[in-house]
This record gives sequence, structure tokens and C-alpha cells, in this order.
Amino acid sequence: MGIIRLLLALGVVLHHCPDVPQIMNGGEAVELFFIISGFYMALVCSGKYSGQLALFYTNRLLRLAPTYFLVLGLQLIFLLGFDTVLSVSKDQFFKAFNASLLNAVTLVITNIAVVGQEFLSFFSVNQSAALVYDPGQIAQGTPASVYLLIPQAWSISFELMFYLLAPFFARNKSALAIALLLSYVLHKALILSDLPYNSWGRRIFPAELHFFLLGMAAYFLSKQFSEKLKQIKPRYVLYAAVVLMSALLATRGASPLVIKVYYPALAIGFAAFVPVLFYAVRNPLDRYLGELSYPIYISHYLVIGVLSKGFHLSGYTLMICAVGTVMTLSALIYTLIDRNIDVWRQKRIERESGTGDLLQKAVTAS
Repeated sequence: MGIIRLLLALGVVLHHCPDVPQIMNGGEAVELFFIISGFYMALVCSGKYSGQLALFYTNRLLRLAPTYFLVLGLQLIFLLGFDTVLSVSKDQFFKAFNASLLNAVTLVITNIAVVGQEFLSFFSVNQSAALVYDPGQIAQGTPASVYLLIPQAWSISFELMFYLLAPFFARNKSALAIALLLSYVLHKALILSDLPYNSWGRRIFPAELHFFLLGMAAYFLSKQFSEKLKQIKPRYVLYAAVVLMSALLATRGASPLVIKVYYPALAIGFAAFVPVLFYAVRNPLDRYLGELSYPIYISHYLVIGVLSKGFHLSGYTLMICAVGTVMTLSALIYTLIDRNIDVWRQKRIERESGTGDLLQKAVTAS
């Protein structure tokens, strides 16, 4: 599954590169990430984290936080020192920051806590540097979300909220099915309404929750076929992957109505494909490529900002250099930080499992 995660992450990178044709819709790539996340969380919540709620929550934070705060610090350094990373200038950023206590508190909390970043998509900063409700981004001003140091981290906010719920849904399959249905209906109602799509259609967690739950459902439904899925030849998986990626690329340039009808079917097809990919393709290289997807996703906005504003690159030159730079930076982040933290996370699991085994033996003996 690593190669698919890598391709989706790079799809988001290309989506954010200006002045080049949009190869893939970044928002759709993120929602497919949600499906993969749901699959993995169902796997670990019903496996190594079963009955280990505190360990699950803390290990998920350890998975996300170090890379996030590293890139957040780098973003702040390049903003203050070189004014190269945001869609707004340093002067505009601090004008908005200093305009009111509400602005300052909002930017500090959303950048540090991450949760709640999605709500800035419903606001703009007007010419007086005041936050105004503007879900359609039609007011005179700039979208409030561009004042975030890592504006794409709204999806991490959704990940964190889903993590809170994942252990419950892993234990209660009926609740999972009901929540999946209700979330899908809400999502469908929002995207078929006249409400602005990029805010109401993609920044409401209860409506986006069904993508995560699709992944969880895919895991539980496929679990009984795991041995058969492992016997599928990799080349057939590759063929299916090509078909799915082609179907995703076909949404580029399509009308909003076509996307609203076509994309849910694609999401369901992708959810059905995830277990096949997970069981049939499992090797160290694939795992390594998958591990790069998170640092790529978190750091790419920084890289694009530095290359476009600091080195004045544009078009295809920017795109090629951005992909190469973000891949290199992500490999360094994984090698120097994420891999070491992952070793620690696994030791915590082993230590807790060992304690649990000792307690179980003591109870049995008594």
C-alpha cells in the first residue's frame, strides 16, 4: 500500500504547484488517504492496541507531532527570516495577527493544536484585517486559511478527531455501520446543496467521517478473506491500481455535478481495493515509500514556498524541483526522526503487551 500512499501525497504536491496543469485533485487525494487511514486504524485497534486506549492515543500523537512541529518551526523561520513560505507576505501575516486578540488567539491555537484548522476555510481576512464569515471566499480580502503556517494540516485535524473515535468503532460494528450511513447522507446532502463546496463540502468532519469508516469497514469485511488475498499475484494488483488511478485522474477538469455523482462510486471502489493492496503487496520497499507520504504531505507547502518565492522558480521547473526536494527532505525526516520514534513506539507496545501478559498470568494463577 506504500506506493499508493506515496502517489497520493505527490498528487497533493502537484495540486499545489502553481502554473502547471492539475494532474490530480488534491482534495480527492486527501479523502482517499482518509480511507487508507481508516483501514489501518481498524487493523491496529482490533490488534496490537486492543484494550490499550491510552497507548493508542499517545502513539498516534507520537506518529504525527514530531514531524508536524519540525515543519512548523521551519515555516516560522522562513517566514520571519526570508518571507518565503506563505501565500501572504510577512507584513500581511503580522497585520492580521496584531489586528485583534481574537485573530492572535485563533492563529496561535489552530497552528499549535491543529484541531480546528478546518474552520478557517469558512472565514476571510478583510482589508481591515478582521476575520469575517465568508465560506464562499467571495469577500474582498484573503482566505483565512492561508494565514496558517501549514494550511494543508486541516486534514490532520480530521485525523486526530477520527483517532478519538476509532477504538469505539473498532469494538462496535453496528455503530460503525450506522455512523457510516449517516455521515454519507450528510456528505451527499452538503455537496448537492448550493453551499460552497470547498468549505461545506470538505471541511465538516461529521460529513468527511464516512471516508475513514469506509476504510474500517473494508478491513473488517476483508479480514475473513485475508489468506486468499495474500495469494493474488502482484501484477494483478498493479493492473487494478492503474485502473483506479486512471479513474481518479479522469475527474480532473470534470464539472462539479459529474464529480459529485462519480466520485462517491470511486471512493467505494478504492475502499474495496485497499485490502487487496494491503495483503497482496507487502515488502520493505513498499513500506518505506509509504512512510515518506506523511512528511511529504506536511513539508511540501514549505518547499513550494521557498522554491517559488526564494528562488523564483515557476511552472514545470518549480514542479520538478519541488518533487525532488520534498522527496529528499522527507527521506531525511524519516531517517533522522520518524524511524527512531517509530522504534520507540513499538517498544512501548511491546512493554505494555509484556505487562499485560504478566497480569493475565497472575490472574490465571490466582
